[in-house]
Amino acid sequence: MPARAEDIHSYYLILLDFLLFVGFVIVLKVVMLLLMAKLSISLSDNPEEAQQAKVLHKQKTTFDQTLGQKWLRLGMGTLITISGILQIQPRMVDISKAAVMRDLGLNQAPGAIHALASPFVNLWAANSAWMNVLSCTVQLLVGLVLLTTANRTAVRITAVAGGLFAVFDWVLMTGFGGLFVPNTSLSGGSPLLEVVYLLMLLMFVLPASAWQIAERTDSGNRTLAVRAKRSGDVASIAGRAPQNARAYTYLRIGIIGFWLLQVVFHVLPMEGFWTSSGWNRFLSLTNNGTVPGWVANTSDHVAHIISPGGLIVNVVAVVLFLAFMAVEWFLTPVRFATVIRVISIVWLVLTWFGFDHFGFQPVYMFSFGTSPAIVLALFILMIGPKQAKEHKDTQTAHGARLSATGSRTV
Repeated sequence: MPARAEDIHSYYLILLDFLLFVGFVIVLKVVMLLLMAKLSISLSDNPEEAQQAKVLHKQKTTFDQTLGQKWLRLGMGTLITISGILQIQPRMVDISKAAVMRDLGLNQAPGAIHALASPFVNLWAANSAWMNVLSCTVQLLVGLVLLTTANRTAVRITAVAGGLFAVFDWVLMTGFGGLFVPNTSLSGGSPLLEVVYLLMLLMFVLPASAWQIAERTDSGNRTLAVRAKRSGDVASIAGRAPQNARAYTYLRIGIIGFWLLQVVFHVLPMEGFWTSSGWNRFLSLTNNGTVPGWVANTSDHVAHIISPGGLIVNVVAVVLFLAFMAVEWFLTPVRFATVIRVISIVWLVLTWFGFDHFGFQPVYMFSFGTSPAIVLALFILMIGPKQAKEHKDTQTAHGARLSATGSRTV
């Protein structure tokens, strides 16, 4: 016991050093940028002109060209930062190889997947404190950079780095996220947790034009415009021009794929969700020593409710998944689509609580879970296009006023 206490003490000292270093780098960056901006303006011959040039330069180099991009940056930064905070757990200091195998579900994985993940399992078990500090630091660094800077180049480099870690985590750390383990369900955060985060991080690479709305006024696209107005699908407003607002189309495609995989996993008989025993095994797989007592007790109550009617529960779940997918697939009226999306968000939050334990899962990377990332995508899909359209109308009106002022001056 004293040895473990000493290990925990050393672990937190190492972690504190890394966090202080990360905080120092971020604060130093912010202070240097502010000082350079102030000096460039004060040393200029024309401060007002320098201030205007600074504003124009910031508008050109910022990632937040549209509100959809801003929500994406702040949302992903928040999710990854919280995942890094959840990484700080004493349980991860001196964890055994058997515990790592159990957490990742590798005991039931095929031999090839087991062999693929074994080097990482051995590495983590032999250097658990250092590996946990590394994972925590990487997530906090990526998350805090996304939260504290809007520079397009810095944001994209950070997002790509986070995406590479997501690929490493999915393939080598978790053996494809438990994709080949029985009782697979996206409701529990796996097997595509890292893939969801990777796809969301890849959205940062899209240019600003992919988030902007450009209406087509030619008569050949009147039908598309009517359908888009009725459905709220801004990607259709642009007609057949793929460069306009295609980011929202990508989000819809990703959400459709998510719900489709949910249907596949829950319909396949080998996954076991048609029986009560299958649901019980699924719930037991997601329960581990990192879960707080009150969350674990609530999960046990959920298991007792589900157990008597596994067949009925699975039928209801599959019907809901199909409804959520159909809303994104078909051009439904915007109010109806909003209602169904809100219901899907409620479902994601409930399953995140009941099956994923609010992110208190085996803590290795992106422990906050899959559901919050999907909720963020749905939120951007509901709010982003409308706000982007209002933002575009405001910019158009502002440009018209500037043109009118210029003509009167001439």
